[in-house]
Amino acid sequence: MPAIRLNQNRKWQVNNFDDWGGNIVDCYGVDLSNIHPFESDRGAVVQGGKLWPHTTQANASGISSTFTSFLFSDAGGSAYGGGSIYFAALNSGRLFTASSISSHFVQDSVTGSPTTIVGDLIVFGQESGTDRLLAPTGVNIAKLVNGTWTSTWWSVTLGQSNLKSVYHPMALFRQPYLLLIGDGNLLHTVDQNLNVKNSRVTLPYNHTIQWIRVTESRIYLGVKINQFSHPGVWEYDPINETAYFFPLDTIGNNIGPGFIDQNMLMIFDTDGRIKRFTGNGFELVADTAVSKKASTQAVASSLKMDRNGAVAINNRYYFLLSGSDPGIWLGLYVYEKETGNFYCKYTITYGATTANVMLAQNCGALFFDGTNFLASVFDYNNDTTTGIYSDTNPFTVTTKAYRGWLTTPKIPAQSIQDSFEKLWAIYNMFGTDSFGVKVRNSRLQNRCLPTDGSSASGTWSSGTVFTTTNAQIAAAVAGQEVVVIYGQGAGMSTHITSIVTASGTSTITVEDSIGNASQAFQFQVTPFIEMTALADINKQSDSSPVPASINDCEWIQFKIELRGQTPILSDLFLEFSQAIYLT
Repeated sequence: MPAIRLNQNRKWQVNNFDDWGGNIVDCYGVDLSNIHPFESDRGAVVQGGKLWPHTTQANASGISSTFTSFLFSDAGGSAYGGGSIYFAALNSGRLFTASSISSHFVQDSVTGSPTTIVGDLIVFGQESGTDRLLAPTGVNIAKLVNGTWTSTWWSVTLGQSNLKSVYHPMALFRQPYLLLIGDGNLLHTVDQNLNVKNSRVTLPYNHTIQWIRVTESRIYLGVKINQFSHPGVWEYDPINETAYFFPLDTIGNNIGPGFIDQNMLMIFDTDGRIKRFTGNGFELVADTAVSKKASTQAVASSLKMDRNGAVAINNRYYFLLSGSDPGIWLGLYVYEKETGNFYCKYTITYGATTANVMLAQNCGALFFDGTNFLASVFDYNNDTTTGIYSDTNPFTVTTKAYRGWLTTPKIPAQSIQDSFEKLWAIYNMFGTDSFGVKVRNSRLQNRCLPTDGSSASGTWSSGTVFTTTNAQIAAAVAGQEVVVIYGQGAGMSTHITSIVTASGTSTITVEDSIGNASQAFQFQVTPFIEMTALADINKQSDSSPVPASINDCEWIQFKIELRGQTPILSDLFLEFSQAIYLT
């Protein structure tokens, strides 16, 4: 029988535009950047990274919002145990510290430690061989040197008037060496001799500086423009004292995070698009998968990210993102410059017996210390999971729910009438690894429930039974997939075995038991139905038969779920038979 190779050129390519191009139209929690361990010309799909709870409210009191800035410095001296440690600033709150990447952050209790940090932490030179750490505190700036805090460094030491009551982004410019302080529509500078140029740059009154980024010769001020619909960037040349404004064409007046890559300013805007500053404006680098969601909804309720939520590392960009609707899953997204792939690589896993937090969170700062990520997440629905997450996994997690998936494009019939027979997979599996295989086609109901793309509320009665009063869910049928969007078991999927609706309440029984399921949660019913799982670790290739009831259709689409820590998916082939009927 003829067959179609679904990963053309033996590579995996994400299509961010529709359901027909590329060989992946959607994926979550997988890593596409791998080369097959045994063949250098073949790509491989493996499990993505995980961000585990590093420090949450369950570990440290006082975490009440996102962390907006991280820093590694020796400014603490003996008062903080000596040596360099990690500092983290809680938004409009206290300072937290950790002695190492494998230690919990704790609320700082050293005398004079600021309690209302509103801005970026930064190291500005040294005093007596020790870092000078600065922390904006509303209308002032505090200084830490060798374990001693000076709460009025800005107003008393430097003799300056109070700052405005806004968030104060800060950055360093190297030539000449300057501290840059954003203060609403003002930019202040301090040189290495502590000479201050107050209001060195004055922007229009309705411009508010959100972040400051620098290259070798330019300073960039990302601004929100109050009362207007579009944000923008000021390019400032501190040598010639010139400044030019470049508007950014996005929905709303907020600007996304800016970052520097190879001495060029990059922006991930609030429409979910990656843009590069050319010197004359912005050019589109990538229109990402989340842009389709962000551009069709109110920005404030769809795409969520922090001004310090982007990092460029080698040939990849990383973004900490979340959304309020399925399709903008909470996680650490990666853009690969070599392939153009954009996808959620790192999922966020919040407990020992639960899976991934996927939805409806606020994101704080993203920090990379050269080895590990630290990421801040604020969970409205479960305060005990609010805090800092990391890929270090330094703390005990008894059950690691490794789940990721990819969805193929819709594959059209090749002739007048096709019968799709089997999906063949080339893979490697170890231990308890497996691949779940799911399918939908042109004959099935092809809309998720609820039909507006949102999620429905349910309550677990047991690991395999839940109830919901969502009226649309009553239209679901046995065999369809249930994806847990938020709550205990988020990121897990199973299939409906029966559904009974009475007096407006649907009782749904599912096939696979969801661990630790005992509370309210959010879910979605998808049109994918289950095929035979690939679970034989003694094989390197196997097929999953397409159910006979749906194998004759205009198009077909598959969803492959990676289960376990180490499965490797190399290739997918779709076997079919052709027939042309003449009358």
